[in-house]
Amino acid sequence: AVVSTQSTGILKMLLLVVLLLIGGATGHYTAHDWAAMPNAVKYGSLLQKGGLETCENATILSYHIHVLYWSNNNTEHIESAFKLRDQFIERYNLEDKVCDFSPADPNPGHEMCAFRPEDPHQPIGGGPFLTHQYAFFVPIQQMT
Repeated sequence: AVVSTQSTGILKMLLLVVLLLIGGATGHYTAHDWAAMPNAVKYGSLLQKGGLETCENATILSYHIHVLYWSNNNTEHIESAFKLRDQFIERYNLEDKVCDFSPADPNPGHEMCAFRPEDPHQPIGGGPFLTHQYAFFVPIQQMT
């Protein structure tokens, strides 16, 4: 059977919609997503609702460093990615500093730490990234 390019595009779009409905989609909230922020941030005078609608005068509370890598059961890619992770952990003395909070929490005042990495041999979990990744939390004080 001959399938047109238009039909293929429609099928791909339908598949994406079905996957999103079945699997759900999660990720970090953004500075303008007032409803999703933890109350401690929202009402702890760290932010003010007025400026967040346009992001004007928005306060940066912390940073994340995300390292994305193609795993595809490729041992070389995985080893290279985790070698870089190990070097970063050693350089910033993070051996015993595992983040004990959600990546969605800007957690002002928390010390630098490493989020637990995903298992690169397992399917990719929820989140905004389309490949495996690992992340570090960096407080604003260490970036200014």
